[in-house]
Amino acid sequence: MPRLLRPSFNVRALRRLLPPCGYDVHGARAEWRWLREWAEASVAPALVRPTLERALWERARLRKPLQYILGTQPFGDLELLTRPPTLIPRWETEEWVLRLAGLISSTSPSGPPLRILDLCTGTGCIALGLAAHCPSGQVQVWGVDVAESAILLARENAKKMHPLLRGNSVHFQLGDLNDPSSLPQGPFDLIVSNPPYVTQEDWAGLEPEVRVWEDSRALVADHAGLQCHQAIASLAASHLLHIPHPGPRTLPRLLMECGEGQGKVIQDILNSVKFSRTDIWLDLAGSDRVVVAY
Repeated sequence: MPRLLRPSFNVRALRRLLPPCGYDVHGARAEWRWLREWAEASVAPALVRPTLERALWERARLRKPLQYILGTQPFGDLELLTRPPTLIPRWETEEWVLRLAGLISSTSPSGPPLRILDLCTGTGCIALGLAAHCPSGQVQVWGVDVAESAILLARENAKKMHPLLRGNSVHFQLGDLNDPSSLPQGPFDLIVSNPPYVTQEDWAGLEPEVRVWEDSRALVADHAGLQCHQAIASLAASHLLHIPHPGPRTLPRLLMECGEGQGKVIQDILNSVKFSRTDIWLDLAGSDRVVVAY
């Protein structure tokens, strides 16, 4: 560490980081370490301290998420670019994407690559995560989002991550669930999505790192947070999925991330559009996280 960062500066920095870290000392220390490493790798030694002062002000006063300050977020083997207001990839999403990639890899389907549609793609984390963690040439993924800023960022990530995608193709385009003609032409073998599922009531109580900085369109949905799940289920059953499913019966056809307590209701929605089997994947915290249809 540069000598100009005296112990007293480190102590003051930790104190400033405590409130945005929920007064978790271990969390504050981790954030301070990541900020120092980022600054030391990004600027000349003489600029480290002023760069850190600016970052501390953004984090403590503006409550800017750490991932937006650092500009990246790990996701599996990838280091994705992050930029406001596009939704920051979460560990819960990373967990189920890697689980799905493992399922796809273990089936080793013969024939052409699996055609996968990623709705509400954001940074492209799901699409790129699947491409990077499935065997070479096994998947073709199309990522769609209603926000132009998200699509531009996803394309940047695709360009940056291209050497890690194992020859699997990924395409990103603007599209709106309310306008089926704007979506890529189906049918697809598999649809995945992390759609908005926060209710309007819950949104008002979220921490400022989320409420102030991240795009509400990627988080908040009407109808008890299930509006997008309903739209995706209908689109999948009507024309976006191969019917009958041509792939291995062990592979899901549709996966949608959800919030705690929403899984059973989404299962009912899927059953109403004639999916023959559904399941709920829990996250590591034991909460409903993904509803899976076969």
